Amino acid sequence: MNPNNLNVGIFSWFGYDLPLRERSKLIKEAGFNSTFLWYGVEEKLYESGEIEAAPTIVRNYGLNIETIHASYQNCSDIWYQKENGRNKKIEEYFDAISFASKHKIPCVVIHVTGSSLTGIPNDYGLNSISKIINFAEAEKVYVAIENTRNMQFVNHVFENIKSPYLKLCYDSSHDFLYGNPPLEILKRWGDLLYSTHLSDNDGKSDKHWLPFTGVVDWNKLGKNLYGKHLLQSVMIEAFPQETNRPTASEFLHLAYQSAIQCKGNVQKWP
Repeated sequence: MNPNNLNVGIFSWFGYDLPLRERSKLIKEAGFNSTFLWYGVEEKLYESGEIEAAPTIVRNYGLNIETIHASYQNCSDIWYQKENGRNKKIEEYFDAISFASKHKIPCVVIHVTGSSLTGIPNDYGLNSISKIINFAEAEKVYVAIENTRNMQFVNHVFENIKSPYLKLCYDSSHDFLYGNPPLEILKRWGDLLYSTHLSDNDGKSDKHWLPFTGVVDWNKLGKNLYGKHLLQSVMIEAFPQETNRPTASEFLHLAYQSAIQCKGNVQKWP
């Protein structure tokens, strides 16, 4: 990976209740050239049954769609004994993968654990994820698993499932809250890195502030992102703080500056 060639992107839903067309326009005007879409009920086009129009809307503003993020609601069901719950979530992920394949979006980001999941990894979950990855292979779509709260489950997946279509989506806010220690996931699984969700927090909760406004060590993070050959972009997944909330345009300008600074941290290594 040549860090000079990295795109700079931001999540298409960045904390402002605006139509996707307007959000895309503002993202492009701020300087970004890449984004990712939410594939779930929180996106109004999905709720209205018009999600098929979303890729064209975004691309008409000159934005690359790096990934779609499948809904993580009930994602822990894939580890539970109840077959109906497992199959329902598997089918939801199949649907997201089919959408990505149809619209030539190269990767789907998924969560494999929710915050309430306890216990130890089991064959129910591993078999569920194997089915998802097999389906993704057939559709020629990458699946990137995001690091969340329960890293033993994520590690278990990467240890036991080997596929060129299984990748990592690295979330910095999650890592500096739940990583043990932070950055260990990149040191261990960095060769699988495909995408990033970069944001910051106060060290107490998952705030998803703009980079360089909290506890994340961006200098060390830049070093650990360097050289991951499949990494597509410096992708921001951040939302405005509730106090002194800027306009959408002002927030995106700040976000773009933070993305450029993140890219600079990657470029200066090794």
